[in-house]
Amino acid sequence: MGHSTWCTNDGICGLLFELCWEDEIRQQAQALVDSGMRDLGYNLELLDDCWAAKNRSASGELQPDPTRFPSGM
Repeated sequence: MGHSTWCTNDGICGLLFELCWEDEIRQQAQALVDSGMRDLGYNLELLDDCWAAKNRSASGELQPDPTRFPSGM
């Protein structure tokens, strides 16, 4: 089981939005641990949208935006 972040406040990536940031995702993951939800089986943090760089890798794969996710995924 997991938690879907829906990183945008308004759900519209690319228009009026607040993008995912590494610190925000880390805080949400820590909240799963601190609240005891991890012990109940919630062990995934789903980044639904607005996390990727605009350009794909040379092999065509999505990659995280290096500014918002400096540690990678």
